Amino acid sequence: MTRATTSDCARRAESSSASGRIGVPPVSRWLAVQAVTISTVAPSRCPMRSAQARARSEATDPSTPTMIRGCSRVSMALSSADLVLRDQPRVACPRSTEAMVGDAGPMVLSVVTCGPVSGSPPAGGWSRSRSRGTARTRGRRLMSERRYAGRVALVTGAGSGIGQAVAVQLASEGAVVVGCDVDSDGLDLTTKQIEDDGHHAIMIIADITDQADVDRVVAALPGGRIDLLANVAGIMDHFVPVTELDDALWDRVLAVNLTGPMRLCRAVIPRTRVAGAGSIVNVSSIGGLTGAVAGSAYVASKHGLIGLTRSIANLYADDGIRATAVCPGGVATGIGATAAPTVPWAYQRLERSFGRITRMAQPDEIATLICWLGSDEAVNVNGAVVTSDGGWTS
Repeated sequence: MTRATTSDCARRAESSSASGRIGVPPVSRWLAVQAVTISTVAPSRCPMRSAQARARSEATDPSTPTMIRGCSRVSMALSSADLVLRDQPRVACPRSTEAMVGDAGPMVLSVVTCGPVSGSPPAGGWSRSRSRGTARTRGRRLMSERRYAGRVALVTGAGSGIGQAVAVQLASEGAVVVGCDVDSDGLDLTTKQIEDDGHHAIMIIADITDQADVDRVVAALPGGRIDLLANVAGIMDHFVPVTELDDALWDRVLAVNLTGPMRLCRAVIPRTRVAGAGSIVNVSSIGGLTGAVAGSAYVASKHGLIGLTRSIANLYADDGIRATAVCPGGVATGIGATAAPTVPWAYQRLERSFGRITRMAQPDEIATLICWLGSDEAVNVNGAVVTSDGGWTS
């Protein structure tokens, strides 16, 4: 094992200076001095841990069901017994192909599932480094693709844009998706995408500004269970400044962007408290971090949604509930219908900040972040406000 000491680093720096060579930059010298605590040899893998992983893998029953069937477009009645509960054993994938070949015959990891396949190793056998890397990569992909198996997710704004992308991705990862939107044609398209991928979902035409519709959506949750609430629905405000803002536009924007998400949080939190776990991901905006990207109503609503998120994270963490907010920048969605500026001078002033936009994000890029925040992989992330704007606000 090689270690660098403080005196060694100092002698090297003095030698370089004396010989006329360019000296080590201050930051590099500081890092070199700190290297006294850094080892250049990584510790070896613990053999006991590998043996335990193999034992867990061999003891796992791969026939455990991971998806429910028989969903309809508007409603579906399921008992909690139809769902794969969170406390069932998790599938543990072997760490490497050598462990599988040595312990259970010629097996390899497929891209989607673990199980025996036909075929034999390539000539010369599997190299140690390649097989280990392949098993790790495939194992991570498998875990990601099924991380929502048997769980229930509620997605608002599922008829287009980010909400549609979230619903499709969650269904592909095994979730039972309940989606809602005011756009029936958009919901039909979302349903088709999910079914074309071989999955099912419950899609409900609903307006989240209507308490009766919120109650109806929550009542459609299979078995009354909810593991993830993704509040994605939102509208813009035509970049209207406060001096030009009427009560009708203010009320409408806050109803969709803030009051609706609050009502859904209020409805699902009691269910997640009983379960002892759950996640809420609210889609805010960089408009919730700055006042330079939209009109007064939109900016106020998105700031308020971040405040709601942090309040929930603080008050319900002891109940196993996590709440996070995502702040996208420019995203290629259909929100433009409510984004056309109606007050030219205000838009011209706001437009100054748009020069920092480097690219428009795609809905599935934001959806990937939302799905990660809602999963167990982000179990230590609570109350966070995560920006995804390509550096716009950097």
